[in-house]
Amino acid sequence: MSKRLLAGVILAIAVSFAAQPCFAQALGDHRIDGPGDWRTHGPGMDQRKHIEQLRMLKMLELLNLTSEQEIPFLTAFNQMRIEQKSLDEKSDFLLDSMSAEMASTKPSEMRLKDLIVKVKAIEKQRFEQMTTFVDRVDSLLTTEQIAKLMIFQKRFEMELLEQVGRFRRGGMPGGPPDSGGF
Repeated sequence: MSKRLLAGVILAIAVSFAAQPCFAQALGDHRIDGPGDWRTHGPGMDQRKHIEQLRMLKMLELLNLTSEQEIPFLTAFNQMRIEQKSLDEKSDFLLDSMSAEMASTKPSEMRLKDLIVKVKAIEKQRFEQMTTFVDRVDSLLTTEQIAKLMIFQKRFEMELLEQVGRFRRGGMPGGPPDSGGF
């Protein structure tokens, strides 16, 4: 079991380097007044790598994969994350363009509408990509493992957003909920 855990940790680290940062904007520079380089530079980048490593480790622990499931699942998961990173890069470019357009003295409504349509198309691709991933691992995982995976993905993202929100409001991550300033 310890060899499997070590292999999982090594694969998690490898995947994290290739994985897209899910919450790059939440953890980095999120200005709307112009393009920024919050995705690839600064202290937030290390945080995003650690978050990806944590995601992988928690997911592997939860799924409790057999030795026969590990490699095919991690390969499919890694491929999905690489594809997500590609979509995120396209989305980030479009959002930077949208931000720059908004910062101009007279933003073009037509240009903004075009960018919005393109971002929506990428979000649709992301959904289709996740559906394809679940279909791909359907033959590898048990029904219970797939259910755990789906619940984990959603709850991990929601919990992370909640923690970022607490941090931004001045609360400590993992601490009591913010009182709303009262």
